[in-house]
Amino acid sequence: LLVRRLGKSGAADVIQKNPGILVCTPASLEKQSNEQILQAAALVAVVEENKGLVRFVAGTVWLSIVLAIVYRIITVNYGPLF
Repeated sequence: LLVRRLGKSGAADVIQKNPGILVCTPASLEKQSNEQILQAAALVAVVEENKGLVRFVAGTVWLSIVLAIVYRIITVNYGPLF
């Protein structure tokens, strides 16, 4: 399906950028435009290239949530800190 819609080189490019597309059913890919398929592949490639930054941001968000919960527990039990 990808080769038919994007050509050999286009399909190879999409698969290289987003190997996860191989688990998509042909029926689900039929519903997507060529542009949407290419945009999804580009997004996966950008996220993969910036994996370190993505992990840092995710870790920072996770730590902020944990600290907010701890702060709330402390303020409920002992009153405001500041």
